[in-house]
Amino acid sequence: MSNDSDSEAMDVDETLNDTQATNCSTPGGGGSDEALIDIYAKQYEEAQKILQDGLTDAESVAKVGQLLRDSSIHCKKEKKVRESLFGSSVLSLCAQISKNQALALDTNLSAFDVQAFADGILAYAFDGETETVDWDKLSKRASKMFKRSPAMSYMYGSFKATELPRKEPKERVRRQAFKATGEKKEPEKVTNVTATDEGNDKAVQHLKKVLKSKFRESGNQPIDFFKFVLDPTSFHRTVENIFHLSFLMKNNICAVRQDNGGGLPYIHYVSTQECTELQKGKKLQCILSITPEQWETLVEAFKVDKPMVPPLT
Repeated sequence: MSNDSDSEAMDVDETLNDTQATNCSTPGGGGSDEALIDIYAKQYEEAQKILQDGLTDAESVAKVGQLLRDSSIHCKKEKKVRESLFGSSVLSLCAQISKNQALALDTNLSAFDVQAFADGILAYAFDGETETVDWDKLSKRASKMFKRSPAMSYMYGSFKATELPRKEPKERVRRQAFKATGEKKEPEKVTNVTATDEGNDKAVQHLKKVLKSKFRESGNQPIDFFKFVLDPTSFHRTVENIFHLSFLMKNNICAVRQDNGGGLPYIHYVSTQECTELQKGKKLQCILSITPEQWETLVEAFKVDKPMVPPLT
């Protein structure tokens, strides 16, 4: 141990002797401050023993840590300079011990022991029965540490280093302005089909005739849309009925409105006066789609046994 540590130990011992002499001569002892000094003295003696023995094991490190934790608790009880002196002496000694333990720590990060490495290889490859080195065993382990080039396969044939054929640049041909010598051909004019022409279709006229007869039978009462267009025997005729009915709606022969009660669509009769008002108003378009599954569901839901619109013969 250094001279500084010896001098600190002598100072603490002298102070302890003076304290004990004072306690013997003074009635009642020195109170709580003397008890705190005794605690510091015991901690100092324990730390000094660890420093003198040069202990660096895990148990010694744990003891030093416990001394530091106890000192941090006792320092809050210090009220006199003498108590602070003993506390700082213990902390100084613990710091010296921690420094020595840190220097003695061997991390094996920068040191490489050649002899230990050779002994390890010999212990791995040495054969106890023949008392010789098993080089095959060592070579198999060592070969894994070397990088190998991938094996070459002739699956795609041999490689011939031939020069690639060069593509000859194509000669650019100047575009000449096209001069029309004959008459220009124009596309055939497509005449627009008016609403009147659409209404002349036989299927539309047939549907119109059936619808008017149904209105006469019901006294111009609204007709259920689905019961009118659904054909339980044919899906494609159901689609045709919806399609042909759209022409009648376009020509303001009938109108489809929702029922206020159930929200289902109904076909309404359009009078001459109402037709004039509809022509003046804004036209709206609606897209209706139906699938075979929906068609079957609607036929069952509305219990349609036979079509209201007979097929056109």
